[in-house]
Amino acid sequence: MILAGGADAARADGDTKAAAPVPDPTPAASSTPAPSRERVLKLGYDAYVGGLNIFAFTVDFALGSESYSILGKGESRGIARLFWRWSTRLAAGGNLDAEGVRPQLYNVDTFSTRRNLSMQLSFDENGKYTIRRTPPDTKHRAAKRNLPVVVPETSIDPLSISFRIARDVANGRGCNGTHFIFDGNRRYNLIFSDLGVGKLPYTPYSVYSGAAHRCQFDITRISGFREPREYIRFWDEDNLDPPQIWLARVVPEMPPVPVRLEGDLNMGGLRIYLVWAEFAGAPVFPNGVKPDVRVARSP
Repeated sequence: MILAGGADAARADGDTKAAAPVPDPTPAASSTPAPSRERVLKLGYDAYVGGLNIFAFTVDFALGSESYSILGKGESRGIARLFWRWSTRLAAGGNLDAEGVRPQLYNVDTFSTRRNLSMQLSFDENGKYTIRRTPPDTKHRAAKRNLPVVVPETSIDPLSISFRIARDVANGRGCNGTHFIFDGNRRYNLIFSDLGVGKLPYTPYSVYSGAAHRCQFDITRISGFREPREYIRFWDEDNLDPPQIWLARVVPEMPPVPVRLEGDLNMGGLRIYLVWAEFAGAPVFPNGVKPDVRVARSP
C-alpha cells in the first residue's frame, strides 16, 4: 500500500470512537476533473500475502485527449476481513501534454469499523499544494504530521504515477528514473529500474500471461512515515529484494497497465494479479480465450 498511499490513513492515533458500519465508498461527483471519456478501461486485482487473499481492488482508467482520471476502490478480503474490516476509495486526475502527466487532484476516502476519514489534495504551481481533511486535524495532529511547506515541482501522487510510467513504456523510453511522490501524508521517492521485456507464465490466478515489460522499483522514505512495526514491515525495512511490476497492453487502445506485482514483506511473499478487465463496457480476454481464473468479483 505504499504506492497507493492509503493504508496508514485508516489508522487514527489515540482514537477511541465507537465502531460504526462500514459504508460503500461511493464516488463524489466532483472528486476529479472530468476528462473527455473517450476510452475507459476497468481492471480488477487480487492481492495475496503468504498465499492468502487479503485484499481486492478495482481500478478505472479514463483517458481523454488531454486529460485523465483514475478511480480505485478496494477492501480487505478473506481472513484479513475477520480482523480488519477496511475499505478505501482513491481518485486522481489531471492533464496530459507533450511534457507528460500533470496531476491536479488526489483524493482518499477510508472506511473502517473505527472511523471514516477523507482527504482531498490539490497540486498547485511551484510545488505548492492544498489539503482538506474530514474530520479536520486537531492542532496537535497537524503539528505531528510535519508536512513539507512545498514539494518538488514535478511531484506526483501514487495513482497518477501509473500513467506516467505507462506512457514512458508505451513511447519506448522504458521505466528508468526517479519520481517524487506526495500523497498528502508522506513524501518519498520511487526509483524505477528497467528490466526489459519478459514472459509471464500462465497461472490460474491471473487473466494475463505472455510478454510484459518488467520494472523494479525501490523507495527512499523522506517524511511522514511511522516507526517500523513488528507485525508488518516492507522490503526496505528488512533489506529484502525490491518489488517488480509487470506492465502489458490488455487492449490496443490503451497504454500498458500493471498485470502483476511480485514483492516481499516480513509476513511472506506479496503477489498482486490482474484477474479481470473490461473495455468500453465489454469483458477483455488479453490472451484471446476466457481464462479459468480463481477469483470472486472485486468490489
